[in-house]
Amino acid sequence: MAYKVILSPEAINDIQNIYDYIAYEKQSVINAEAQLSRLQKEITQLDTLPNAFRLYPKEPWHSRGLRYFPIDNYLIFYTVDENNQTVNVLRVIGGQMDLSQIWK
Repeated sequence: MAYKVILSPEAINDIQNIYDYIAYEKQSVINAEAQLSRLQKEITQLDTLPNAFRLYPKEPWHSRGLRYFPIDNYLIFYTVDENNQTVNVLRVIGGQMDLSQIWK
């Protein structure tokens, strides 16, 4: 049975910011579109076996079921709701960011 993948408003904003940064700051629309495509493809694939990726190691997020995985230079953070068969993508963050500031 496939899970429904839901992107939070923050995750949508993160993806838009990634696209804008690559397209406008780095002046590479082609690379921005390619990155967007890779992000969308990998996030969509969370509909099958979403628990395959590891839990975030720090508390309290670990016990809350926060999972993550890398795509290129970005980390995808999400939770799985088994009761409703949904994957909730919470954030898409550059791997170089201070994660302690994100997960307060």
